Amino acid sequence: MDSRSIAMHGLPADNNGELSEAQWEARVHPDDLAAVHRAMDSAITTGSVYQVQYRTIAADGRCQWVLGLGRLVAANAAGPAHFVGLNLDITETKEAGLELERVRAEMADLSRTRALGPLAATLAHELSQPLTAIGNFAGGLRRSFEKPEGHDLGAVIRAIEGIDRSAFHAGEVVRRLRDHTQGSSFERRIESLRSMFEEAAYLCGDAMATNGSLDYQIDPAAEFVLVDRVQIEQLLLNLIRNAREAMCDSDAPRRIIITADGRGLAAALALGAEGINMGTRFCATIEAPIHDNVKQLIVSSDERDTNLIFRSLHNTARVGKNSVSDKVVEILAKPDARFEDVAHLVRGAQGRGLLETGDLNAGLFWAGQVQGLIHDIPSCADLVSKIVRDAEIIIRSRLADMVVR
Repeated sequence: MDSRSIAMHGLPADNNGELSEAQWEARVHPDDLAAVHRAMDSAITTGSVYQVQYRTIAADGRCQWVLGLGRLVAANAAGPAHFVGLNLDITETKEAGLELERVRAEMADLSRTRALGPLAATLAHELSQPLTAIGNFAGGLRRSFEKPEGHDLGAVIRAIEGIDRSAFHAGEVVRRLRDHTQGSSFERRIESLRSMFEEAAYLCGDAMATNGSLDYQIDPAAEFVLVDRVQIEQLLLNLIRNAREAMCDSDAPRRIIITADGRGLAAALALGAEGINMGTRFCATIEAPIHDNVKQLIVSSDERDTNLIFRSLHNTARVGKNSVSDKVVEILAKPDARFEDVAHLVRGAQGRGLLETGDLNAGLFWAGQVQGLIHDIPSCADLVSKIVRDAEIIIRSRLADMVVR
């Protein structure tokens, strides 16, 4: 062995280069010894070159990584069979690789940990409706049994069915989130739109009876649609819940209409409204004094790309989905969360910075689920003209034909 190989194997510098098999094995890390023997045995059997990485242990316990390369020289007149080869010190390269693997593992673990917050917030949001429905049905069941004249068997059966269906819906929500984290795609099937409305209304239970009525009309041409049923039912539940919350402080009957096009205007007028309220729609116009990045985000988003914030503070607001609103939802999901915990994230100055600079993660921006109906960035004049024109066509043709003269 030359001086460098002697140093690699942790031998004193005055070693004469001769090393018995026992002395050599004593310097090889015990976890690597078997692999080294297998490489050498293979070289002896096949006559091929051996290549093996192993650790050596110095007298002070310090480890070094060695790359051994060599081949067997058969016995001849000059001497017995022996190995000739080269030992390379690869300690720095190996330790750098191990450090890289360690950092990668830590980053992967950090990514999983950071993902848990938004996932938990999403889970809490999606499960709140079916769990609330279970509570409503259970409350109705209890009240039925508490009646002095006895319980209504029909009401009891309906409440039990409601609990069962709500629990199934909650299970489907969890399953879909699990499939989503595993990269699975959602299966779409042909479903009855009327059936999905009825299911969503049923899951709302007695809560709608105390906070307003729910009426819906289905276009016969759109009775059957190709959708992910759970996704659409969850969307309907969220819309109904938001409408119910908006009406909870009013004693008078109220109708809430969300729209962004002529169809919505015609529907609103048919239901007795004097007009429609459009905020998000006007943000995606040429004249809107906000950065084009925000307008493009609204156009590319659908009705699911929003977050409800401040629910636990009894001041619910809907904003566009970005890293800031995700963080606000995550923080306020904690039982002891206060406004002060998110004040630095929801400051108006940060939201203004987002609208002016186009940095979509600089703060919050207001957006409604109606963004799912927004697909272009017209001028305000063109937008209003198109909405009025489309509404007039519907009113003059479709609605007029429904009147019997």
